[in-house]
Amino acid sequence: MNTIIYELKDARLLADQGTLSPIALALQFPVMIVPIGAVVMRSIDTAYRVGEGQFIMLQRSEPD
Repeated sequence: MNTIIYELKDARLLADQGTLSPIALALQFPVMIVPIGAVVMRSIDTAYRVGEGQFIMLQRSEPD
């Protein structure tokens, strides 16, 4: 059986109820965002609605 092990590099709270939005992210590693309430994430040309109990994965689109 092939097993893949992932390592959590960093975990942090990006925003709370008192944080003004939008919050800009500069990605160095792939990021998994798990909101505790419904959020809207925007890229240059698209908006993604992510609800409570869902998640979204982000990664850099440009090479280093």
